Amino acid sequence: MKTNFSKLIVLFILSFFTISNCIVFSQSNIKKGFKFGLELKDYLTENTGSFNKSFGFTFGGFTAIKLYSFSKSDLLLRTEFSFVKLQYHNPGNKIYTAIDTLDVNWNGLNYLVIDEKHWFNTLELGLIPEYQLQLNENISLELFLGPSLGIGTANSDSKQSDHNHSIFGVESGGGFSLVYPTSLNFGLSLYFNQIVFDVRYRYTKLNNYSRKTDFTNVYAQIGITL
Repeated sequence: MKTNFSKLIVLFILSFFTISNCIVFSQSNIKKGFKFGLELKDYLTENTGSFNKSFGFTFGGFTAIKLYSFSKSDLLLRTEFSFVKLQYHNPGNKIYTAIDTLDVNWNGLNYLVIDEKHWFNTLELGLIPEYQLQLNENISLELFLGPSLGIGTANSDSKQSDHNHSIFGVESGGGFSLVYPTSLNFGLSLYFNQIVFDVRYRYTKLNNYSRKTDFTNVYAQIGITL
């Protein structure tokens, strides 16, 4: 599965170069490039239990199609191809089961305490309307609001945080399944020469995944234009 997903990432990068070059062939003033960003809200606020803190992240390419021009601004349709790692933790989950009460480590409770980590690796396409304002020759500002959708895998791991023993045992990890995320992206991008800074709020709904269906994240990204 990992090999197949790596092939998808390579295919995604090649597809981006092909499509973006076709899109901007007659629009030389349209910016295109790559951005990398970290998820900040969950990293700063989420309780991870016995798991170490780690960042969700996004990496991808972007370009745009000009829809309408004003004197000092433009209305664009941004196109983004992104690899997104989304994650969440569920610490202190109580698993009620048959406990070995004769074990010397039994704490008198009839459940196990399990910390869970879930993460999702997805490839996503965004078609996001944006308003671009040229502030001066070197600086422009973009405001954007729009959707993205994708496909990826759901993975999980777990750690027991107490010393109770189940008579039936307990699984220490999880497998993977397919997910189909749909997201709404809202934020702004600041361009200074060839550098771009991007801050966005992102609401994601995971289709075909029942454990947790809704996510709200904040990403800070930096990138370069080509």
